Amino acid sequence: MQEAIASALAPVADEDGILVPTPVLYPSNGNVVVHVTGGANKCIVSDRGDALRNARAHGVDIPNVDQWLSTVIKGSFLRASKGHITSGELNLQDVFVGIALVARAASAAVFYALDRYKPATVTVRDRALSQLIGRYGAAHVSREAVAVGESTRSYRFDFAVRSIGPKPLLLDTVVPNPIAVNAKAIAHIDISKLGTKAPSHAIIYDETADWEAADINLLQSSAQLLPVSRLATELGRYERLH
Repeated sequence: MQEAIASALAPVADEDGILVPTPVLYPSNGNVVVHVTGGANKCIVSDRGDALRNARAHGVDIPNVDQWLSTVIKGSFLRASKGHITSGELNLQDVFVGIALVARAASAAVFYALDRYKPATVTVRDRALSQLIGRYGAAHVSREAVAVGESTRSYRFDFAVRSIGPKPLLLDTVVPNPIAVNAKAIAHIDISKLGTKAPSHAIIYDETADWEAADINLLQSSAQLLPVSRLATELGRYERLH
């Protein structure tokens, strides 16, 4: 287990610093990776615009990027400029504090963007939530459940339903974007490797969206796909099979 965690979160040197994967997650379930530069006594930690890239990968249109980031980091010593979150110059002994704060801010920024700047149209997640509450009742539907896969890595799932058996049903929604597809597939594959200890899990998608065949194939190999337009019917079938 120690080797698995160490390899997953091992720093990697690049041409001008060190890339540091962290256990902090974006909404896509991807790990936040920060960049550390500096010399013998001082350093600077930055997300190098990764929060912005992740938010845009979800189709979010942010009208004022610096204002968005400034809102998230308000009250901290972090800085926001040109779409980047940075720590400013730190003493080397404070590098781990800087890494933690930048990683958490980057994750928080994407979650904030998805909530604050989401399109006016009804999203797949909204449609799914409405049907889940209609079928199971609000008391039995939790948002943003966390589960640990066979690798010991933690993942966020959009919903957990706890009224259909001894194990929760973990549900994710996904949009036709390579980053989101890969992250969701990894999470569900890792969870499925728990074998008999694995919770039930499935992925909800909009079958009318513009999907690449390869993305659909990858999702189908990781979990059962449930079309959002027929979610209530498909959940009934899923329950009978599981």
